[in-house]
Amino acid sequence: MENELIKKIYTDIDRFIGTQSNCCKKGCAYCCHQQIEVMNVEKEVINEFITSELSDQTKEIIKENLNVWLDYFDSNTPDNKTLDGNDVFKDFGSKAAKDGLKCPFLIDNLCSIYEMRPMTCRVHIVESEPEFCNKNKLRDSTPNSFHTRLKIVNFLRSKSELRIEPLPYTVKHLFLPDRQLKPIEKNGNRIDHYK
Repeated sequence: MENELIKKIYTDIDRFIGTQSNCCKKGCAYCCHQQIEVMNVEKEVINEFITSELSDQTKEIIKENLNVWLDYFDSNTPDNKTLDGNDVFKDFGSKAAKDGLKCPFLIDNLCSIYEMRPMTCRVHIVESEPEFCNKNKLRDSTPNSFHTRLKIVNFLRSKSELRIEPLPYTVKHLFLPDRQLKPIEKNGNRIDHYK
């Protein structure tokens, strides 16, 4: 899929979300303390942004954060098996949110890849009481936000097979090329919870 299409979708999402009632503000990063999903069609634009736009100092902080995230993931997912969707997105996702595992790109409560953050981050907004997000990291976004994501996923699905993976898996090769990752089933990371 073309990077320009993904960038256009990001721009369209931002424009739409900007018209919606929400209380999300710069520095409010409660929702960044959970597992972030990335679609395969987004990987290239995110990796390109990291490579071309981030400073070496920022990359070094992300590398440290990524090691922390992967250590936590390895300690909190089953060993000696290929992980399935429940292991990665349901069980681990719930534990990560409960424990407040932060996104490796969160630095000083700001997203270091904000301009090219994944769709899941762009679409997630809440209308009021952000302190509830601190109590429930898996708090649902607004209905309009959810329906926007559903429409975009269905559009992208008509163009390409969609898969998801944790954000750290998407960028690991840039920061920790020699680190081994636990395997995830190929069909265990399909986007099928947006039907």
